[in-house]
Amino acid sequence: MDEIKESKPGMPTWAKVLLVIGIVITVSVIGLVVAGGIFMSGVKDPAKIRTVLNSMATVDDPLPPGFRYEMQMNFGVMKIVSIRHDPDGLHLILTSLPWTKNTATLEESIEASKVSSGAGENLPSSENFHAATKGTETVAGKTFSYAIGSTKVKNGDEFPSLVGVFTPGDGKQVIMLTGAGNTVVKKDVDVAKQYNMQATDEFLHAIKKI
Repeated sequence: MDEIKESKPGMPTWAKVLLVIGIVITVSVIGLVVAGGIFMSGVKDPAKIRTVLNSMATVDDPLPPGFRYEMQMNFGVMKIVSIRHDPDGLHLILTSLPWTKNTATLEESIEASKVSSGAGENLPSSENFHAATKGTETVAGKTFSYAIGSTKVKNGDEFPSLVGVFTPGDGKQVIMLTGAGNTVVKKDVDVAKQYNMQATDEFLHAIKKI
């Protein structure tokens, strides 16, 4: 993985707006899930979660050992599915957004993340995602570009996090993956080593089509 660099200006306004919306909602959902604050009817029904997931990607069923469906939100043009890795409490959130071009760069995602979510007192603000390293993998024939770093919540705690994006293929949607660890970052340890990339890879390998 490489050291992250500052993103370059020039991203189209419409593209930034979509990515801002996606990251703000995704990061806010992480905070709500971690805080145990989502109790809306139906969002935790495994069958409904699977239906929403299938509309975004083809994923092994059942999920890999240790993973379980956590919640879903379907806004029509935007869909969100949260999956939990029980052994360490890692949250993985897939988000689909409408997209009208055939590329979506990691730099755009990181740039778009530099806005405040206006979330609750102890929920993450996406402006507080600080990327430390970046990398790419091939998943289901698509390039998955990601950054690992930390997300600071408003009480000052930081959690190891990942923000990634799959290269769009059909020009209709872009799929993002956000991960959040469940343990506060240790200041004397490389944050990239505190994020469970091994578990994330296990889930990525279960994706057969994007």
